[in-house]
Amino acid sequence: MSAQKTCAVKIPVAAVFFTYDYPERIQQWEQFIDIFGRWHQMLDDIRDFPEDEREKHCTYFLSEAQRKKRPDELVVDWVIREGHDWGVKILNDWMAQMEEMATELKSPLLSNYLNYRKQTFSEQEHNSKLALLNLQEILSSLKHG
Repeated sequence: MSAQKTCAVKIPVAAVFFTYDYPERIQQWEQFIDIFGRWHQMLDDIRDFPEDEREKHCTYFLSEAQRKKRPDELVVDWVIREGHDWGVKILNDWMAQMEEMATELKSPLLSNYLNYRKQTFSEQEHNSKLALLNLQEILSSLKHG
């Protein structure tokens, strides 16, 4: 549901295509917008999971954490153990879909934007992974300390 935040952009997109007499292109762009919205929402949910958990927000990422974590495991432990990598894989899969769609949409500007987002996400993901490894060490020392 949260990924639908971007659905409002479909209105001006449709207006542009109707104005320039290309209504057949609307559906492809709407499909792209849906995946684009999911990608951004999942990225936000992964980054903000501690706050979302504390505030009791229901997100796809936290729902999967509850479903996949071990009975005696905290959400943060699941994120460190596998959740972060699970979320990153989904984001990378959706990015690949968006890149393919951008090619089909014949939009070099969109392709350039996605390349930029992919590069910055890769850098951020690397830093997040390092931070999670540090957190894992801290939590381990506290548990066994």
